Amino acid sequence: MSKEKILIVEDNKALSKLIAKKMETHLNFDVDVAHSLAEAKVLIGKEVKYFIALLDLNLPDAPDGEVVDFMIEKKVPSIILTGSMDTQTRDKILKKDVIDYVYKGNMEDVNYIFTLIERLHKNREIKV
Repeated sequence: MSKEKILIVEDNKALSKLIAKKMETHLNFDVDVAHSLAEAKVLIGKEVKYFIALLDLNLPDAPDGEVVDFMIEKKVPSIILTGSMDTQTRDKILKKDVIDYVYKGNMEDVNYIFTLIERLHKNREIKV
C-alpha cells in the first residue's frame, strides 16, 4: 500500500522544507511541495489524491488567500497557515470549509500542525 500524500503550499522555502522533512520522517507521509498557487495547480492537475494540504494564506501569486478557494473547489481538506493573526481575516477563512487556521509564528505553532494532522489521520475512520 502506498503512503498517503500531503501537499504543502508555502512560499517560505526553509519552512516548507522543515515541515516536509518532519512529515516524511515522523509521520511517514509522502509530501509534495509547491511555492506558489501556479505550482499547486500543476500538482493538483496530476490527479494525485491528497489526504490534506497545508496552505500559506499569502503567496506571491495569490496574496489574498486565493489558494484556499482553489483547494476547496478541488475538495482537498486544508489547514491554513498564516504569519499574521488578523482576527477579521481569521474569521473570514474559518467560515470557509477548512480544517483549521494556524499561526506559523514559532516552532510550537508548527508542532501543533503535526499533532493536528496525526490526530486527523488516526481518527478519520471514526464516525460520530
